[in-house]
This record gives sequence, structure tokens and C-alpha cells, in this order.
Amino acid sequence: MRVKICEVGADNYGVVKIPEPNPGRMRMVLDGLNRTVPLVVQKHGLDRLLN
Repeated sequence: MRVKICEVGADNYGVVKIPEPNPGRMRMVLDGLNRTVPLVVQKHGLDRLLN
């Protein structure tokens, strides 16, 4: 089965207690996903991690 859609967002509710990636690392993740997944949806909360 191939991944067709990937939604990427931040944990806006603090549910998961793990360190958040820095903006450079987050951009690397998004670049890799955009090369391999046909549709990458960036959720609204992701702006906080990219700035």
C-alpha cells in the first residue's frame, strides 16, 4: 500500500510530551515528504514550528 496523503501538524494541545523539532529540521521533514508523498497537507498549527 502506498501513502497517498500525509497531514503534518503540531501538537497544539500538549498531549504528547516530546521535544518539538527546530524550524530547520521541520523543513527537512516537509521537503522529504513532498518528494515521496503525492499530497502533503500542512495543518494550521505547523506555522508555529516553522517560524
